[in-house]
Amino acid sequence: MKKGQTSVEGIFVIGAIFLMFLFILGYGFNKRIDNQNAEKFVSQRDTCIKISNLIIGAFINGNGTEIISDSEYEFDLLNNSRLIGIYSLKEKGFSSDYAEADVVFCTVPINAFPSRLVHAGEFKVKNVGDFVDVTYVI
Repeated sequence: MKKGQTSVEGIFVIGAIFLMFLFILGYGFNKRIDNQNAEKFVSQRDTCIKISNLIIGAFINGNGTEIISDSEYEFDLLNNSRLIGIYSLKEKGFSSDYAEADVVFCTVPINAFPSRLVHAGEFKVKNVGDFVDVTYVI
């Protein structure tokens, strides 16, 4: 009888340890996903600030200034609200893809730029008569 009790108690202890391991594993996976989302947000925010600085730099340096740069994300220029929206898309998508994409916004202190969607890749920022034009380089 005693041997039977020992094995049941042993199985109970092993099961409890296994259950604790599963909880810790689940918590670790959850934290990993949170970390990936934070890294993506920081990367999008960095790209947004970079593009904002390029637009301001081309505007301040005057007529004829041309800057060529690149972006790993697609971005939207919204001149009426002085915003740049960086989509989590890294390639040209369909309109439904934009609705589901994560967007990070930053501001531009001028509104002398066009409202337009610029695809990921190389783009050109050019000051033409104190109006900064941002175009996708093919």
